[in-house]
Amino acid sequence: MSLTLILLAAGDGNRMGMKTPKQFHKLKNGKLVIDLTLEAYSGITNISETIVSFNPKHGVHLGSELQYVEGGETRQQSVYKALKHVQTDHVLIQDTARPLVARQSILDCMAELSNGSLAVQTVVPTHSTTLEISGLATIKVHNRGSIVLPQCPIGFNTEIIKACYEKVVQTDVEYHDDISLALSEMPKLNVAFVAGCQAGFKLTYPEDFDLLEAFLMKERKQI
Repeated sequence: MSLTLILLAAGDGNRMGMKTPKQFHKLKNGKLVIDLTLEAYSGITNISETIVSFNPKHGVHLGSELQYVEGGETRQQSVYKALKHVQTDHVLIQDTARPLVARQSILDCMAELSNGSLAVQTVVPTHSTTLEISGLATIKVHNRGSIVLPQCPIGFNTEIIKACYEKVVQTDVEYHDDISLALSEMPKLNVAFVAGCQAGFKLTYPEDFDLLEAFLMKERKQI
């Protein structure tokens, strides 16, 4: 099985309030955040091509072995534009704002696709009860045992996800994740799930870098 990896790196990270987009933030070890993601996928022979969705104004070049596609104004637009360049039967989608993707999650996702799954979502369990609210009113209390949090990678049969995106982009609806988008067009689509890890959280606010550095320090101590 051969597949394409899409790395989403076009965002400005406005919620961070930083001059440098979070994916290009330099860490204490001298690496960029996006370097961690590239390292997680390095050496996986089934990945025939890596497409980086980027913003030209960021002026960052990561290597000639990568294919660069200009991203859109939203995540959904960036994925759509990158998918147009995918020629393999399967595709993995990775947010660079989740740099500590587990190698095992990548391999498990690929295994599910190889075994015939059309869509695969990496998840971790939540340790807290969640509330569904409207205004100040609680509508529903969700048992934490039935709730999971999505992570990366997300895997698809390329033909399936391309078809879903082609339909959605004709509307004004904007989705923030690929599984929700796919299910909106194919409600009966069976989604396989693989285990993620607690380190696979999304960098959203400045204090998240402290948590990232803590995970990296823990990894260094284990070597």
